[in-house]
Amino acid sequence: MTFAIDPGSTESGVVILDPGYMPRFAGILPNHEVVATADGELDGDKADVVIEMVAHYGTGMPAGRDVFDTCVWIGRFIESFARMGFMVRTLPRSTVKLNLCNSVKAKDQNIIQALVDRFDRRHGK
Repeated sequence: MTFAIDPGSTESGVVILDPGYMPRFAGILPNHEVVATADGELDGDKADVVIEMVAHYGTGMPAGRDVFDTCVWIGRFIESFARMGFMVRTLPRSTVKLNLCNSVKAKDQNIIQALVDRFDRRHGK
């Protein structure tokens, strides 16, 4: 099992993937519920936790409070999951974009469409 987190400053996107990488659970949860959800959903399963990591984009734009709050939550998630015995790793957003869209220049809408194309069972996949 893989528990993947797209962290945010107050809530995060989470997905649990089975060993065949099909979603077993997906949703947006308040950050304070993410660890408890994983603990309940992964009950006894051997699982990896993958967290998308904040990265510097070199644009010269200042980072706002949301970015720093997200970084705090990433640290809290890493510490909590490591204490629970899960293998935890971070993944830069550029790697996510490259894997799903074959381009590091992909925008959020491109990523969403790639996920729908790959996992939406209504499309017969």
